[in-house]
Amino acid sequence: MRKKKAINEQVGSHIKIVREKNGYTQERFSELLGITPNHLSAIERGAPGATLEMLDKLCKTFGIATDYLFYGDTIIEDETMSPIIKLLRDSSKQIWNSEL
Repeated sequence: MRKKKAINEQVGSHIKIVREKNGYTQERFSELLGITPNHLSAIERGAPGATLEMLDKLCKTFGIATDYLFYGDTIIEDETMSPIIKLLRDSSKQIWNSEL
């Protein structure tokens, strides 16, 4: 049996969260994505990876960012992050907080 990849398990668990938060069964959700319920179940468990086409459709259908599917609610920050990206992220936080 093939070993599951950690990224597939992570993305799969986030897909499951999106499905459940939106009140869909695996059957109905799989119809929206154009896959079988068994395939969706396997993706949620992290067995196979989801295709880019399916991830794109999922994000557009439910208005979510790909970042959420990969990282959940956390923001990855490390030494490889561009200084410009850090500056933009920090600026948007300041704007958001000033509007509250």
